[in-house]
Amino acid sequence: SISAIAVNGTVTCEADDNSGGDFTDVNAGTGLSVSAGAAAGPNVTLAVDTAVIQNRVSGTCAAGSSISAIAVNGTVTCETDDDSGGDITDVNAGTGLTGGAASGAATLNIGFTDGELLDLSVITADTQTEGLRLPAYNAAAIADGQITWDAGTDTLYVGTSGTAQAIGASGGDFTDVNAGTGLSVSAGAAAGPNV
Repeated sequence: SISAIAVNGTVTCEADDNSGGDFTDVNAGTGLSVSAGAAAGPNVTLAVDTAVIQNRVSGTCAAGSSISAIAVNGTVTCETDDDSGGDITDVNAGTGLTGGAASGAATLNIGFTDGELLDLSVITADTQTEGLRLPAYNAAAIADGQITWDAGTDTLYVGTSGTAQAIGASGGDFTDVNAGTGLSVSAGAAAGPNV
């Protein structure tokens, strides 16, 4: 501030004894730090004390790992996840199944091996959602032992030697049975199958 004015109009300055503000000091509270000389002013800098207050966490961990430590600057240290939170620790393939895994994504497939039996005898087919439904018959795509169903003719087929054989079909060449001399034939013989 001006401490004196000469007759020629020049001034003499001095440090301001009172800037007009009410603050006489700035003290750091919990979690804060203040620059040295805060009581003298006029410019005071406050900062977060990272020894007390944790910086915003900025780090991340990849899938299958978890955070084991957080640094004061917000970075993280990762480790393999000890427990993902689920109860399942392993997936094993039972009878009639293949696949499974001890970690990660587990896949199970239907696949019987020698000595295993698919037993559906415990099921009573009370509705259309119970039992075993066969794939549709396709003469061009049938493997040995493959069983298919032709709903159009109500015929069950099994693949053998690269061809499809109808199960229970007569396979005969007769189209009609006529009565000769001294014989009689039941009505409807042409329709069969029992004459």
